[in-house]
Amino acid sequence: MQQQILIVEDSLFICKTVQKNLEKNISMGIRVAHSLEEAMELVENSSEGFFVALLDLNLPDAPNGEIIDYISLHDIPFIVFTGNESLSVKDMCEEHPKMIDYVNKQSNFSIDYLSTLINRLQKNKEIEALVVDDSAVSRIAVIKKLRRTMLNTHQAATAQEALDILNQPNQIRLIMIDTHMPDMPGFDLSKQIRDNPANKDISIIGFSADGDKALAARFLKSGANDYMTKNCSQEELLCRIIQNLDMQDYIQAYKDASNKDFLTGLYNRRFLLASVPLIQANAKRNNAPFAVAMFDIDHFKNINDTLGHDTGDLVLKSLANELKQRLRESDLLARIGGEEFCIVAVNCDHEAASTLFEELRQNIDENIIVLDDGQEVHFTASIGICCDPSLSFEAMLKVADDNLYTAKETGRNKIIIS
Repeated sequence: MQQQILIVEDSLFICKTVQKNLEKNISMGIRVAHSLEEAMELVENSSEGFFVALLDLNLPDAPNGEIIDYISLHDIPFIVFTGNESLSVKDMCEEHPKMIDYVNKQSNFSIDYLSTLINRLQKNKEIEALVVDDSAVSRIAVIKKLRRTMLNTHQAATAQEALDILNQPNQIRLIMIDTHMPDMPGFDLSKQIRDNPANKDISIIGFSADGDKALAARFLKSGANDYMTKNCSQEELLCRIIQNLDMQDYIQAYKDASNKDFLTGLYNRRFLLASVPLIQANAKRNNAPFAVAMFDIDHFKNINDTLGHDTGDLVLKSLANELKQRLRESDLLARIGGEEFCIVAVNCDHEAASTLFEELRQNIDENIIVLDDGQEVHFTASIGICCDPSLSFEAMLKVADDNLYTAKETGRNKIIIS
């Protein structure tokens, strides 16, 4: 179900400014109300629900913040618009379980921050966090704060319990570690987490009830990304969460820029060649077969020449999406040239490869792209495959490429496998 953003603000100028900014940066529907009555009508009649509400506390028919009681009654998280960052608003941010944050409606930077915040909240819905603290009271207090940032949370009372959780399949990207625990100091747990290469991208935040400034440096020198005290405000915690998780995203984007093809989002030739030695080593160790396949879109130059490069790009992206949907996560898929793609399919012998790639060829042949003007575009692909892991990867790639050439020369839209 696609949820929406609800804006409740009586100023038409602010509404238009915020709405324009959000529409530019967030792929989510936006509904606008200028009074409590209009907001009630939107909420009562919405079949999609609201992801978050942006609320002005001073409305023509609700001048004393009554909108908050109504929105809370419908279990909608909210962000407060305010022209006055008063102590009462800050206290509400700290205490109200559905309030995420507040922004100053008079500041252009704060309006930009809204987009950053909502994007972060959307991403947090898919992210897991782990709180490690031997005090149940303290642990639950931190978890409640994290859940207001829409993170999915786990908890551990000991360092060993935390390590056991990390060894299980999960999407943990943030860990908060208390300084004092019965089986291991938080600093040592941070070091152990960092010693495992699988955890190198996790953000670690140390925290403590102590106000000792030396604790921050000690945590940072033990592999943590950040440090805060247990009595920090909800506002500060949210800012730290945004900062740490956004930094993860920036680093990942940088890695993707060097390892992935910009148009299709698939891995590039550089990443393919760097990854193959590990695939070969695993296959040899487990005595497992694997196949190398070369894909090429038939008559792709003709598509570009007759329908334009924009349509050619759509065809490339369509094929990339088809391959991603049909292949397993363990398979390696890369775009290695203009219209050429390479697949390394693990645990795939000659018979399995023949079935897999013939089904892929048929799916591509049946796929039709409909352009904005209603015109339908049909394309096919030729595939060359090698299933001899006793060869070097370069040799397997050449055999697959030779088979691809044979498929092209003998009629296209077929697979040739050896």
